[in-house]
Order: sequence, then structure tokens, then C-alpha cells
Amino acid sequence: MKLRSALLLASPLALAALLLLGCKPEEPSPPRATPAAGKGVLTSRPATPAAQPRTPASPERQPAPKAKPKSAPASWKTYRGAWFTIEYPASFKVVPREKSKTGNGYDGVSFISPDGRAEFYVNSPQWQGEPGWIDMTPGEDITASQSIQDGPKQTTRVTVRGPDGAYTRVYEDTTDTADNTRLVFGYKYRNEQVRQQYHGQYGHFKGSLQQFAD
Repeated sequence: MKLRSALLLASPLALAALLLLGCKPEEPSPPRATPAAGKGVLTSRPATPAAQPRTPASPERQPAPKAKPKSAPASWKTYRGAWFTIEYPASFKVVPREKSKTGNGYDGVSFISPDGRAEFYVNSPQWQGEPGWIDMTPGEDITASQSIQDGPKQTTRVTVRGPDGAYTRVYEDTTDTADNTRLVFGYKYRNEQVRQQYHGQYGHFKGSLQQFAD
């Protein structure tokens, strides 16, 4: 009995001492929740704020590009020979050369620029022909010549210099022994500047040829 009374008396004294020292008795931790079978542990997350519309950044203003001037396309006409058609610049003058021996019209024709400084030539007969435009004249010199053989087809390219360098003319003579045909293109110009000036039109001129069959 004395021992029990001493313990009872000591307990209030011990509690008072703890309170005076600022210490709180340790509180028991709450029991942890056990997740239900088959489910994961639930954790609390802060609420996700509503998505705000994104304001696109204003692009920097760039100076508008300057419009490039458009060159007017060349005007073309179509010439019909005895056995072909070909396109030529509308401002060029048509000069018939070699009359056809197998059809109505011409096999060889020249097309001369308004200032007379450039000339295109074509000879495209039904079969073989006689392109007199390529014949040498007094005072002319051949400065370059090349022949290329491709099976039955042979192409000869020749450059001719006029008297005292007054002009240059080049021609391309193609013969095909299998078809017994011949085709000649020619280009005459006053100087290198003129050659470059009409080079693109001469290329179009050659590419536009349409040959007829009998």
C-alpha cells in the first residue's frame, strides 16, 4: 500500500516537472490506412490549374520584298515550210532560201532580226536537201569544225568567220543514212554581244521544229 501510494504521488509530480520544462508527452501516431486489395495507395495532389490560352508571340514585321520586274515574253510566229513548221520571233523578217523539190513551199528559210545583226536558218527537206546557206563565200574562213558519229547519224558543227571579222556564222549539219534525211540549223551574228542577245531565242527556234512525213 505504501509503495502504490508513492507511485501515485510521484506521477503527478513527474507530469508537473515535464510541463515546467516545456516538454509535451509524445502523442501516439494515428494508424496508417491500409489500401484496399487491388488498389494502389492514394496520394493527395494539388489541383491542376485550368489551362490558359497561349497568346502567340507577335512576329517581327519584316519589310515587304520588292517585286521583281517581269520581262515581257517574246512574241512568236509559226512558219510552215514544205515539210516542216518552226517558230520564230515575230519581229524577224522571213527570207525564203531553197525551194522544195518534193513539195509546195520551201525547204530552207532564213529569219533576220529587225536590225539585221542576227539571222536564224533552217533547212529541213522531206529527205536529203541542198542547203546553199552553208556554202562558203569569198573572204570567209572556217575557224572550227567537229564531226560526231552516232550510228547511222552524223552531225557536223562548223564555225565560219566573215571577211575582216564582219560577222560569224555557225551551222549544224545532221545526216541520217538509215532514214536518208538531212537537217541543217544555222546562226549568223554580228559579234559576241549579239550572239548572247539572241542565244535563248535561237535555242527556242531550234527546239520548235516539227517535221512532217509523206
